Amino acid sequence: KYNRVVPIQYTPLRKTSTLKFSWKNIVQSGQQHRLLHQLDLLHFWKNHIRLPSLFVFRAYFLLYLINTFVTFLYNSTLNRNPDPEGFEGWVGALYSGSLTGEKAAHGFIFSPEFTGKNVTNEEFIGVLYQAFLGRGPDAVGLESWTKALNEGHSREEIFNGFSHSEEFINKCIDAGIKPYDSFQ
Repeated sequence: KYNRVVPIQYTPLRKTSTLKFSWKNIVQSGQQHRLLHQLDLLHFWKNHIRLPSLFVFRAYFLLYLINTFVTFLYNSTLNRNPDPEGFEGWVGALYSGSLTGEKAAHGFIFSPEFTGKNVTNEEFIGVLYQAFLGRGPDAVGLESWTKALNEGHSREEIFNGFSHSEEFINKCIDAGIKPYDSFQ
């Protein structure tokens, strides 16, 4: 089934068994959609192959954090729960590192579903505050950002201001996600 992926050798901490484990190769080869399936197999086989529990815990904890991040983007921008296919795609891409937090947020904020809502400038700023900072806007911030939009700044420029904010960077780091491409 995964014949395009060359398995790597994985040796557990206990020298009682070895496992040819291929999910790293899947990520490196750009086949992220298979990652979640591989992690499901890990869950099923973890008792049989004696993977170190820390390895399994780390993978599941990171997925939990990324799941939470993606669910929050769905809720804060689209006001709905994730659809299974889209959710798996976003999570897989963020988990593999092929997508940054900024690009994921951009995908939601500038999606046809969101832009089709035709939100006002003030509502747009409110959504950015919620999506990037996890809170509603303060009066001064709302007035300042809305004024910038009304004076001709693009929504893309305002988006960039939020996506490079310290609060959003920390939110991404806490979720195990690279905030944006040039982030070191």
